[in-house]
Amino acid sequence: MDQNDSLSRLQGLQADLVAFSESRLLNVDRLWTELEDSIADFRKLLDRQSKSDKSRQALKAGTLVHSGEKRTAR
Repeated sequence: MDQNDSLSRLQGLQADLVAFSESRLLNVDRLWTELEDSIADFRKLLDRQSKSDKSRQALKAGTLVHSGEKRTAR
């Protein structure tokens, strides 16, 4: 699934949830369908691996490793 599609789907869902909370949503079935379609997107967000402390420290030090090559920011 393309990340842009996921983002667009979640933004559409958010807009419909706001409309629903403000009693402006005319088609609740569409909201239900969007909720069902977004389950996989929510799982992907929750299942993302968190950044390691090692990578955070490297960023603070200004060090990057790309393709096995270590580089330091100037």
